[in-house]
Amino acid sequence: MAQDIEALFAAETELLGLKLMPGQEPSSTPYRTPNPELYALYLLARQLYARSSADFQRSAEAYEKALALDAGYAPAWAGLAQSLVALGNFGATAEAVADYRRRAVTAAEKAVAADSGLAEGYAARALVRMT
Repeated sequence: MAQDIEALFAAETELLGLKLMPGQEPSSTPYRTPNPELYALYLLARQLYARSSADFQRSAEAYEKALALDAGYAPAWAGLAQSLVALGNFGATAEAVADYRRRAVTAAEKAVAADSGLAEGYAARALVRMT
């Protein structure tokens, strides 16, 4: 199915005469996993993060469950870093804020290390450094 989507995207960009990434084809490869439970947890975590600040903790927990299934899944590391930054912004104590930020730095670095081609890893690292 993902190959079908990529083929459709490539056909549409060719019809429009677009060259998004000269020499490279767009790919969903970084998000592919043979483990449907892992991917479901990843999608759940993203949804929880997008809903409201009340769900940042649940989002982080879902990312951590996904990473327990595959510690090398870079998209989950990037998402975890973003969730931890958000939690740090709402930390109740200075110690909690420092812990969230420390964990966010680690998660962002693991995202980049796991897949140096994943843009979300760099975005997470930039967010961590910005805060």
